[in-house]
Amino acid sequence: MITKTSGLILLCFLQGALSIPLNEFYSFGNNVQETNQRLADSNDAVSMPIFPAVPYFFYGELQARITVSVNGAIFFGRRSPTDYVPNQILFPLGERRKFTAPFWADVDTTAVGEVWFRQTTSQTILDDVNAQIMRAFPLQPTFTSTNLFIATWDHVGYFNQNSNNVTTNTFQCVLATDGRCTYAILLYADGEIQWTTGDADGGANGLGGNPAQVGFNKGDGVEFDTIPNSGTDFIINVASNSNVGVDGLYIYKISDADI
Repeated sequence: MITKTSGLILLCFLQGALSIPLNEFYSFGNNVQETNQRLADSNDAVSMPIFPAVPYFFYGELQARITVSVNGAIFFGRRSPTDYVPNQILFPLGERRKFTAPFWADVDTTAVGEVWFRQTTSQTILDDVNAQIMRAFPLQPTFTSTNLFIATWDHVGYFNQNSNNVTTNTFQCVLATDGRCTYAILLYADGEIQWTTGDADGGANGLGGNPAQVGFNKGDGVEFDTIPNSGTDFIINVASNSNVGVDGLYIYKISDADI
């Protein structure tokens, strides 16, 4: 089960600070100097396979290949994710669908929004991430990440959305590893989670039906871990909650057999 922790994490926040403003996300988009890739605008796009410079561990298994789904997930392993299947999003999901899901839902960027992803070894970002993780897990051995993967869903809409409806979500997932331990950092921008459900999942105006899942799916059809309110209407409030004391910020160690 997911272990709850407490304490403030982001170095830029004072004690008692509230949700994360969008300008405190790790940089993404056209302004990033490193190689920064963008998914094609789509309601089902999946990136080409990415081979991290340093492999990740997920549920105790080494993962040397990842893919990014427009539908709010980062997949691990050789099997590419199937297209998002409406009304079949509840965890656990089998068929070797191993993934971290910052917001597993029917995303549609054909009218609005962008999905960006990159690897980085920026020492400034590594130092910040390492400090966050050590504050979240003070009893763990010292963790020094050597490679980061950052994926950002920037003002993305839901299926089937047109340009006249600009209800959007913005969230980010950071994977950090030292080659042995792997952590996932999930960030949700203050005021920027505005929908939970696509039309094909029974939603109306982005709400109701079968809402988004947030968590981790092992892919064996049995084991999974989700945050509180995942898959319920209350997931709309994900940016107002946390497992580390800063609203909109969640940090989990995902390399062990049990998350």
